[in-house]
Amino acid sequence: TFKGSSYYDVLNSITNSYDSEGNIDGYLAVGSFQSTDIAGLTNLGGDDSRIIKVDLEGNLVWQKNYGGSGSDYFSSVINSYDSNNKIDGYITVGQTRSTDISGIVIAGSADGIMVKYDLDGKVVWQKNYASNNLAGYKDIILAYDNDGKVANGYVVVGYDNLKGIVVKYDLAGNVVLTGDYLHDKMYNTDYQGICY
Repeated sequence: TFKGSSYYDVLNSITNSYDSEGNIDGYLAVGSFQSTDIAGLTNLGGDDSRIIKVDLEGNLVWQKNYGGSGSDYFSSVINSYDSNNKIDGYITVGQTRSTDISGIVIAGSADGIMVKYDLDGKVVWQKNYASNNLAGYKDIILAYDNDGKVANGYVVVGYDNLKGIVVKYDLAGNVVLTGDYLHDKMYNTDYQGICY
C-alpha cells in the first residue's frame, strides 16, 4: 500500500508518467508525509517530500521520499526533457527546512528546492534557492525557445520572505535568470539576489 495512517499525509500535484518510448504509462503525484507506517518508506524526520508513480490502473509502481530531519515538501511536478526534446524524467519543486540533505546547504529558515528524477525515480540532480529568509517554490512550468516548440528549461515561481520570486533554469538545472516581485514592481536580480 502507498497509504499512511499514523500521521498527516498530503498530495499536492499530479502529472502523466511516461515510459522510455514516450508513451503514457501512468501518473506521478508529489506531496509530503509524516506517517511512519508506509511500506517501503522510512520517514527521515518531520514531513518528508514524497513522489509516487502509479500505473494506468492506479497500482503502485514505485515511491520515493526526499528530505532530512527537518520539514520538507513537494508542491508541484512536471515532466523533464533532455537536449533532444525527449521526456527523460520528472522535475519537482517545493520547500526544505532540513540542514542535513547531502549536497544542499540552506541559507535561512527554509529554502526553495528543485529535484530532478529519472523515469525510474532515481535522483539526477538537486538545486536549492538559497535565501537568508523564509523561501519556497510553489509551481513549475516548461520554458520554450522563441518558436515555442522546443523546451529549453524550466520556470519556477515561489516566495522569498515578502517577495514573489521567478527563477528560470536551463535543462541542466543552472540558473538563467531570476526576478523578484515586490509590492507592485518586478525587479531583475543577479545571482546573489541584488536588485538592479
